Amino acid sequence: MSIKDSAVLVSYGETKFERKSEKSVTELCAEACKMAIDQAGIDKNEIDGLFCVPAYMGPDFVGDRAGKVYDYLGISPNLSSTMDAGGVATYNQIEFAMMAIASGVAKNVLCVSGGKFRAGHGTGAAAHPEFELPYGADIISFYALPATRHMHLYGTTEEQLASVVVAQRKWASMNPNAVFKDPVTVEDVVNSPLIVWPYHLLMCSRPADGAGAILVSSADTAKEYTDTPIRILGMAEHHTHGVVTSIPNLTELGSRITSTAAFKMAGLTPKDVDVAMLTDPFAFLPIEHLEDCGFVKKGEGGKFFEEGLSEPGGELPINTHGGLLCGVHDGIGPLIHHIIEAMRQLKGEAERRQVDRAEVAFVELHGGMMYHHATLILGR
Repeated sequence: MSIKDSAVLVSYGETKFERKSEKSVTELCAEACKMAIDQAGIDKNEIDGLFCVPAYMGPDFVGDRAGKVYDYLGISPNLSSTMDAGGVATYNQIEFAMMAIASGVAKNVLCVSGGKFRAGHGTGAAAHPEFELPYGADIISFYALPATRHMHLYGTTEEQLASVVVAQRKWASMNPNAVFKDPVTVEDVVNSPLIVWPYHLLMCSRPADGAGAILVSSADTAKEYTDTPIRILGMAEHHTHGVVTSIPNLTELGSRITSTAAFKMAGLTPKDVDVAMLTDPFAFLPIEHLEDCGFVKKGEGGKFFEEGLSEPGGELPINTHGGLLCGVHDGIGPLIHHIIEAMRQLKGEAERRQVDRAEVAFVELHGGMMYHHATLILGR
């Protein structure tokens, strides 16, 4: 039995998203864990593994977050680790949980991510101390590089970047837990303050507080906990560089490699996908990933969003929870919320934003300054 057949995603928990929570990161993570435990109806003492992420950015820094969370929950797992691969961290947690379950080390593993993200603390960690940081490089400037290059090569426009935000606000307006729900127009977005060209304020994800948790369990016992276990049909991981000055290609990220491998493992193509979650710290990135993952040809991503094809009722619903741009960006591992939303869609629990007959969900994750990449293809 392969690892992808040995384990399934059983349940999830997601805290309230707030611009400034009074709870600590440990409390937020534990709350999300309890929600996942309660949803599955499992005794907390049956949890024999717990993976978490650190919280470097903002207050309440703790390196070994996993230890603090399982202690707060009052459980004593056989397996525990605090992992960091940026936005890919939750993928790593799920992958390691599957390996542990396949090898018999554990049966029920909680994968947890949460934070109280605050601006201003991450640039030093992101930039090379000799070749980037002294020249004023920061996170937004780094993420502007692929956008400006794509605009130069393919004619992508600021209005097309704004269309990504417009679409995700429409989805967020139906998500009671999204931070930014108010509808916006393309004009609203391009007229918002310019931060780093081509990114205006509304094209940038903004910090919030929150946490999410996913319970991964043995496929043999999962039906004891849920009627709708979520299978992992395909998965892949790839890492392209360590600092931005080493990036091999600004207009083709590692998501092309991971999506190709994941589709091959699943025996599927982009045409089989019913709903997609694409990493979106800034408005250009969904355009890049839409192309790199094979949903449209290179250079056509901006037009796809401009024509409203990712919006409710569109050809391919994308980031139906609002994504990082409108939902929440809560720190090192915020893309756990993309995976949770994919689970919600496949379980038929997305309420007003439910995609009709959603059976295959595609999740693209990247982390760091575009150097960690992973793809999950999920099915009912």
